[in-house]
Amino acid sequence: MPRPPDATEAAGTPPVAQAVPERPSVPPPPAIPTERAAAKGDYVLGEDDEVEISVYGNPDLSKTQVVRPGGFIAFPLVGSVKASDLTPEELRAQIANKISRYVKDPQVTVIVKAYNSRKISVLGEVKTPGLLRLSTDITLLEALSRAGGINEDADLVGSRVLRGHQLVATDFVKLLKQGDAGQNIPIQPGDVILVPNVKDKKVFVLGQVTRPLVLALTPGLSLIESISRAGGLTEDADLDGALVLRDGRPLPVSFDKLVRLGDATQNVLLQ
Repeated sequence: MPRPPDATEAAGTPPVAQAVPERPSVPPPPAIPTERAAAKGDYVLGEDDEVEISVYGNPDLSKTQVVRPGGFIAFPLVGSVKASDLTPEELRAQIANKISRYVKDPQVTVIVKAYNSRKISVLGEVKTPGLLRLSTDITLLEALSRAGGINEDADLVGSRVLRGHQLVATDFVKLLKQGDAGQNIPIQPGDVILVPNVKDKKVFVLGQVTRPLVLALTPGLSLIESISRAGGLTEDADLDGALVLRDGRPLPVSFDKLVRLGDATQNVLLQ
């Protein structure tokens, strides 16, 4: 996953940088959870999840697998099996059906051992900033709680939730000071929760960089320097979709020209 003057932010799945403003602008409404996930509430498997699969009475078929890129696992007798976008129960039924040609009335069990595919970031003025892995759907309050709660210097007015390339409408002051449950929005995998320091301006470098982080906004901090201090871009970085946001609006910056062509005119100073 939301504005004092001269704030810069880059956000989303592509690499991003953001300087926190004091007053948020009016963001677009939050996305709605998928009907399937909302209706069933069951965990849906994804890449990097670890599952333990066992077949009663057949210890040779008991395997612990990590869902590979592309969403498949390998299982004895049947080879590759699609696992991503399925619940553990759906995967269990699929494997039982496939191995029924070799095992009479197979009793298959699927247990999720590690929830690695559904992640969110909680950054800034919380007790334990960083990545959170989700085993169930959670709300904004639950995410802040799992990050240890907010610090005394948290800027609630400037706090926000980023989802993809958008800011999600929510008011941290009403939520945390007034108990307005309407602000306790559902958090979705990939969301970024930013809680800036009320005393300082920060730059958030998020998305497909090696080490997403929060930087103090020092004089002369450039886009290239902020990306470099975040460990550089990952192989999955989408240069065409990368953004620098200032006051909620994208700056005319071409990451492709900056990174691939070394065009110094695209190396903007962050504010």
